[in-house]
Amino acid sequence: METYLYLFIFMRLLFFLSMFLLLLTGSMSSLQPLCHEDERSALLQFKDSFIIDNSASGDPFAYPKVASWTLKGENSDCCSWDGVECNEDTGHVIGVDLSSSCLYGSINSSNSSLFLSSTSKA
Repeated sequence: METYLYLFIFMRLLFFLSMFLLLLTGSMSSLQPLCHEDERSALLQFKDSFIIDNSASGDPFAYPKVASWTLKGENSDCCSWDGVECNEDTGHVIGVDLSSSCLYGSINSSNSSLFLSSTSKA
């Protein structure tokens, strides 16, 4: 009988601990802002101006970082995209690292001005 009491107490403690962790992780994810719609749109247009070409990089560890840039599913937050860095407080894009990304194309006035104008906000 005493064993059942300990088991009951243990199960109850486990339940409350898992509830606490669930609440904690839910509140932490809501603290981080999502990226801004105009910046996400600018990044997607910037991506579309290039071609993914695996031979465009000599780095053996190169991979197309922009492949994660999509509006589908849970990956629609551009702050979670490979190569994109966001301000933790505002959610604004503050950096893009596309090194060794297998991209082929040119940066010109049409694709760079769109990107720069949308990310130059404070």
